[in-house]
Amino acid sequence: MNNRIDRSAAYLMIIIITLFFISGAYAQSQNKGEQNYQISNDSIVAQQIMKSFSKNLFYGIYDWVTVDSKNGIVTLKGWVHLPWLITQLQKAAEKVPGVKSIDNKIEKTFGPGRIGVQVAHVIYHSDPLYYGQANTVNPPVHIIVNVKTVILEGRVDSERLKDKVTNLVFSLTDVVDVKNELKVMSKGK
Repeated sequence: MNNRIDRSAAYLMIIIITLFFISGAYAQSQNKGEQNYQISNDSIVAQQIMKSFSKNLFYGIYDWVTVDSKNGIVTLKGWVHLPWLITQLQKAAEKVPGVKSIDNKIEKTFGPGRIGVQVAHVIYHSDPLYYGQANTVNPPVHIIVNVKTVILEGRVDSERLKDKVTNLVFSLTDVVDVKNELKVMSKGK
């Protein structure tokens, strides 16, 4: 009889220990699920903010703003050529559901000036690939003039096109320095 009680107690202990480990693993998976949901929610918030920016008639080829969202705390970084656009974009971001607060690090550039207009003309009028895309909702190349440096931001289809834009700017304008920050889109996007 004593042997039977010892075995039952051992089985009971094994069951309790197993349940303990299963419940811990379940709790960890729940936390990971919440993290994944938060990451997904943050990316949706960032996408919605960028969508609201694209609806702004004054946000165009001489502006570039990125959005980062972590737990509803949104950071806006980049440049605009119109000073009041900084406030307009922040107000648009504040209206997006899920935004708790905004850290606005958008800077004002010196405007496109002669150099920016020259660069835009070379990219959007000299190259048939980009012809007419300057005034689209999301133009592929954004031109930021920061003192004597031209910063190129946006997305292109290949490394070759990224290099081509830089070569066009250097060979057909008075630009002294180009910082090419263009991203190459992957085939699936």
